Amino acid sequence: MKYIPEYEELIEGKEIYSWSFQDEMGRYNFAGQFVKEKTVLDIACGTGYGTKYLLRNGAKQVISGDISLQALTTARAQCNASESNFLLCDANNLPFPDHLFDVIVSFETIEHLCDGWSFLSECCRIMKDSGILIISTPNKNITSPFSNKPLASIHRKEYTPVELNYMLGNVFKDVCLFSQHNLSGWSKVSAQVKSCGGFVLEKIAGNRVNARKFGNLFFHKDYHKIKVPSVDRVDELLNFNSVPIPWVIQNRKTPGCIIAIAGK
Repeated sequence: MKYIPEYEELIEGKEIYSWSFQDEMGRYNFAGQFVKEKTVLDIACGTGYGTKYLLRNGAKQVISGDISLQALTTARAQCNASESNFLLCDANNLPFPDHLFDVIVSFETIEHLCDGWSFLSECCRIMKDSGILIISTPNKNITSPFSNKPLASIHRKEYTPVELNYMLGNVFKDVCLFSQHNLSGWSKVSAQVKSCGGFVLEKIAGNRVNARKFGNLFFHKDYHKIKVPSVDRVDELLNFNSVPIPWVIQNRKTPGCIIAIAGK
């Protein structure tokens, strides 16, 4: 499968948009508090920068998988081979025995899959009884507010917080939802307009990557570029809004991105 990243690739020293760095590493920062001395699986690891961050936060071992050989080649070049393993794998058919991992991390993955139920079942199967799953996905109420079909061409299905909570609750015993970018009032409407604008730009630009590059000038305040730092400097560069906070379905505010922790 050709590797078409939804976000710009996180490669140390490479210039990327600030908002892209904040989004991705805000999620890994959140996961980092649960991995110390744990055996971790990072599904859809991309270029491996997040894997390096989890190791830096004390994970005993991180095994990382992605469906793209191109992404894994970059990841292996970025990381110390003695600390992590990068495997070519399908999220719906994970090549691991039962009850292996303490923590499974999978950010912005489930929306790319035709069968989200199978993915969650596979995560449950390979997770220890005391383990946890930490996932994230865009909130459909924001990213595809007026369409049953995702506006992003590389997404197969997007989920509302209620839908994701229902799915997780049918596979796992304990589920807790968090919000990345808590939206209320005008900020929710503004985010929906940005999503629709990005969809239009994608059609004009021909692909989502070019649309994001062009659209940042109009739809994101953090369109300035930064150089991806070493993982040792990630925490000091994260802003408050990028780090997930607890969220409940009864909350009047809306998550821009949904983060969930699930356990058996």
